[in-house]
Amino acid sequence: MNWRVLFFDFDGRASRRQFWIGTLLLVVVAAIPIPILRYGFDVPSSQWPLYNLPWALLLGYPAMAVLIKRMHDRDRSGWWAAPSYPLHIAGVLKPDWLEYPQLAFSLWILWECGCRRGTAGPNRFGDDPMSPAPLAPIRDAGAVLTPGRMNGGRD
Repeated sequence: MNWRVLFFDFDGRASRRQFWIGTLLLVVVAAIPIPILRYGFDVPSSQWPLYNLPWALLLGYPAMAVLIKRMHDRDRSGWWAAPSYPLHIAGVLKPDWLEYPQLAFSLWILWECGCRRGTAGPNRFGDDPMSPAPLAPIRDAGAVLTPGRMNGGRD
């Protein structure tokens, strides 16, 4: 798995496994400021949203990259993921009126991206991430090795 492509590239497709690994890593990284703010700087919990906002803005980009690639695997445009970024940022600020729409959208994302299989075979966004990669011939100094020539013809 290429981490740069998973977290910083919006092209291509991501399997469910890649989606879950990327999401869980981002959740772990997002949780880092909580003990630092609570025990390191003794910041009251009412002020955490102000300190967490830059962190949320920073993690929003890789989160969108993972989500968009997963939407591509479901043969959906990346625009289906667009509402998640403002909901993510607003969720850090914790307005009460946004609680239920954010929960509903998050549950839909988990169902759509985390539980449902992607499009089988290639689609308009690329090859199936679940299909095995084609095997390249093994080459030794420019000669293609085949079962009859594995030891230079001495087998």
